[in-house]
Amino acid sequence: MSNASRINTEQIQALSYVEEEVEIVKQQEKTLKSEITLLRSKLANCETELLQCKNKIRLVMDELQMEQRAQSRRNESRKQIERNLLAEMEKIQHDIDLAKQSAELHHLTAEALKKEVATLEGAIIEKKKQVEHLVTEMKEANLQSLSIAPPEELKHIFEGPNKMGGSTRKMIGSPRQLENAVPTNKNPHGVWV
Repeated sequence: MSNASRINTEQIQALSYVEEEVEIVKQQEKTLKSEITLLRSKLANCETELLQCKNKIRLVMDELQMEQRAQSRRNESRKQIERNLLAEMEKIQHDIDLAKQSAELHHLTAEALKKEVATLEGAIIEKKKQVEHLVTEMKEANLQSLSIAPPEELKHIFEGPNKMGGSTRKMIGSPRQLENAVPTNKNPHGVWV
């Protein structure tokens, strides 16, 4: 075989090899284009899913903010209720303390009144004894004055003017007044009859 023919054969083989390589590259290009199309489709799906996720995240964040605001309002309301309860408890405790002080004051006042009543009762008993003693002394004095009274005066007191033999002396007072003390010369305070 001549040199030219051998070179041609080699060139033909090289061209054949290049054609095969080109065909392989074309197949690979088709495969790559298919993969790129598939990847673009997947990317579009991912973008759609990402957008949906963003929307969901925004909704969740909105709900979270609403829940946080509601929780904050609940906490504030609970704190207000606690403050009101504490204020009410303090007021009740203050009222209890005042009631205790008032009860203690009433107790002390009652004790003082009991002592004062006991003292007054003692004084009343003492005064009754004094009055009874004075009454007894007055009765004794009246009896003594009756025993030493002049007979004429006694007759005048007991018998009245009709028994005195037409005397012009008059009775001292009416018979009803004799129930009370009648004054005499010896006892100006009266005689008990």
